[in-house]
Amino acid sequence: MQTIANIESLGVIAVVGAGSWGTAVAALVAENHPGLRVRLWAYEKSVVHTINRRSENTLYLPGTMLPPNLSSTNILRECLLDARVVIIATPSKAVYDTCRRFAAHLMPGAHVGYLSKGFCKAQGKTLTISETVALTLPRAEDRIAAISGPTHAEEITARFHGCISIGSANEQTRRVFTRLLSCPCLQCRETDDIRGVELGGTLKNPAAIAAGMISVMPNCGDNLAGALIAESMKEMLRIGTALGGREETLIDISGLGDLVATALSAHSRNRRFGRDIASRIIRGGQPLGLFDRILLYFRPGRVMERMTERLHYLAEGAYAIEPLIEIAARRGVAIPLYRSLYEVLLNRKDPALLVETIKDPRRFEDLYARAGFQPILSERDVRHQAGTLFKKPVLDDVFRKLDALGVPPAPGESADARTPAMAKASAVFDHIADRYSRFFAMLAFYPLIVFLFIARLTGLRGLPVPAPSAVGGGIGRARQAAGPTLVYVMQLEDRAAVPWAVLAMRRLGMPLPRFWVDEGSARGPLMDRVLRRCGGFIAAYNKTLDSLYREVLSSYLSFMISHGIPVLLLVPSRAAVEAYDSSLNDQATFLIQTILETREPVLFFPVSAHEPEAGAKREGASLWIGEPLSSSAAPGAGPLLEDLARRITSR
Repeated sequence: MQTIANIESLGVIAVVGAGSWGTAVAALVAENHPGLRVRLWAYEKSVVHTINRRSENTLYLPGTMLPPNLSSTNILRECLLDARVVIIATPSKAVYDTCRRFAAHLMPGAHVGYLSKGFCKAQGKTLTISETVALTLPRAEDRIAAISGPTHAEEITARFHGCISIGSANEQTRRVFTRLLSCPCLQCRETDDIRGVELGGTLKNPAAIAAGMISVMPNCGDNLAGALIAESMKEMLRIGTALGGREETLIDISGLGDLVATALSAHSRNRRFGRDIASRIIRGGQPLGLFDRILLYFRPGRVMERMTERLHYLAEGAYAIEPLIEIAARRGVAIPLYRSLYEVLLNRKDPALLVETIKDPRRFEDLYARAGFQPILSERDVRHQAGTLFKKPVLDDVFRKLDALGVPPAPGESADARTPAMAKASAVFDHIADRYSRFFAMLAFYPLIVFLFIARLTGLRGLPVPAPSAVGGGIGRARQAAGPTLVYVMQLEDRAAVPWAVLAMRRLGMPLPRFWVDEGSARGPLMDRVLRRCGGFIAAYNKTLDSLYREVLSSYLSFMISHGIPVLLLVPSRAAVEAYDSSLNDQATFLIQTILETREPVLFFPVSAHEPEAGAKREGASLWIGEPLSSSAAPGAGPLLEDLARRITSR
């Protein structure tokens, strides 16, 4: 082991990751110690080429000439050869895989520092960077250091004054990195609180995104930015101390200092990310291009990744926000400001939720319940997505309700299934949700009706598709409705006629709904698959007696209503309630109340449909749509449901 006095006899320093900050630190070490050889590993071959040929990282740090004792390679084994000090500077999402790749090449006794800020997903768990490095590099033992603070690469390379924290349980490791990085312009502060140092650098990034967002929002200025910094600091202390960091570390340069610099600086990529995303949402709700929207149709979980990729710079806060929310929920820590940012970025809530939460975090739950949606995709695109793609926001809403009801997370459970109730909610959603495909529905509806019709007739083949006759004053209103969301309400007894009703709506040029397919009907698995591809969701009133099932179904309906997706509901008739089960009316009232609580403008259309009897003529199918009832004029869910039932039965 080399002593501090012989720092240059270490020979080789390896820096893994050639982004702007990794390159700046590599250059700083090389300039401070001309006798050392600094090797910089870059993922991109073009970066390796420009560093070795032109002494400049033209992609990530253009305009900065690099010292002659700094070279680059894209071979990890070559980078770590004879290196007694390794500095990890990759994005947080790459730390786990990168460390695993070079674990076998790490020299015994080597000191490992990291500049990366964020959380890592590893072995089904959410880990801090120090936990990830310790897991993947057991040879490093306790010689691991967090290097973090208010240090923009642009200012470091320009030799602006600054200071940085070195956090490690190993005193000799702290000294090694202090000697490597210290210079007349940069002061290093040592601490044994590695967790506090890394969490300060991680937690401030989402707050900087929030700062960028409010910087371009109407009537938001320095006053609100000051409130944001104060509130985010409170939440950083709550979650940071819950995870083992010390308060004095979090209010030092690696926490509060870094928060202020990142939230307010023009150099901050996280602030820039928030500003760019908010600007695109304000201009028209389209932060992503056509290709990305098509990609996200199939892989909706990559929203943040695609946004950062298309903006051509890395915003670590975009990757940190989701695991941060998961950890806070698991630990029972209240972080309303970060929750509001999460809801705006990932659950498409109106950005006004963030502004109002900054002003009064105590009102978050009420603000959340009232906040409208600002789709990341256009409203038209959302209407054409399969219901299965709504799983994340729907389950997030269910989990929020579970938390409000006091359902605690099980200790030590993974974020993917924090409690048995959440695992069950996920399974319930998968069972309910439609698999709507616009293309499939266009091709399948007519064959579907033929199939249904022929299946009911024994020995008859090739009968023409019946043309439903349609009457009722609500047809014209439904065709012309542009703003409100449409909810068609049919009686449960007419459930077999639902496909006929949807076909008639299509022929009449009315907005097509996602429609209730009663689970109790005997259709067979093949027909269920066809109906779900056409927009049918599987539901059963007898299961709504289970509170979790009811919450999943209601959140699913709420999401569709909030995004302007028409819905066709089945409700029990008064006769069915009196004859079979009085609780049916309570369950139907609950679902109508859920729709009203979205506070979206909704038109409720009473609908009656009858499919033709076996052997009937083409005119045997009929559809009636009555005048709609507006949600704004509804006295309540119960009276609204009674009025709809009365109109259906008395037509």
